[in-house]
Amino acid sequence: MFDLQIKVNDIILFLSVVATVVIYCKRRNDIIRSAAISVKYQIKEIEKNIEYLRKFCTISSSLHSIINEQEWFISNPIFTQNKFEIYSAELVPYLTHDEYEQLISFYNTASVLLRLQNDVKGFSMLALSSRGTNYYNAAYGYAFHQDHSEVKTIQASLNGFYTSSNDITVNPYVPFQYGVYFDKYITEYKPLTGTVLFDKLEKLSNSNIFILMLHGRIHRH
Repeated sequence: MFDLQIKVNDIILFLSVVATVVIYCKRRNDIIRSAAISVKYQIKEIEKNIEYLRKFCTISSSLHSIINEQEWFISNPIFTQNKFEIYSAELVPYLTHDEYEQLISFYNTASVLLRLQNDVKGFSMLALSSRGTNYYNAAYGYAFHQDHSEVKTIQASLNGFYTSSNDITVNPYVPFQYGVYFDKYITEYKPLTGTVLFDKLEKLSNSNIFILMLHGRIHRH
């Protein structure tokens, strides 16, 4: 009876260890799948936003691209948070050295383009503020030099100025250097969709990691 009790305790202990390992593996698998899904979808979003900048926010010239200020200003940010930086600890063990370098290069180039995007938007806001300041200063000066003995006279003068000013079209202006910088870094940008690396992220986000490892489809860094 004592031997039977020992065997039962051993079986219970063994089953507890197995259950703990299974729970750990499942939790680990879920973490890695979530990380792969986040990075995969961000890559696709980055590529879509960069393609929008290239297709709709620049105009090609014989020397360099010219920034289309209006379209550029309303463009979506290329990305907000670097998902690979957040989840690198989970994904790096399942990437080769070349795949890791591919991701680093992709995000580095996207980060430079993001800074360029924000700089152009900032310049547009500054230029808009300057145009607005000049507009109202000119309006004030115009009204001040008129007969301002009566409020109605001043208001009529301002209305006349606004009407005449609205007929004037001032084209937006972004320094040509931004177009030069865009040309430089867009040539360094390499999309990841369709690459072996992206296929691996696809597998990591849809399959059981441990089955993939048994099949040799994932190589540790």
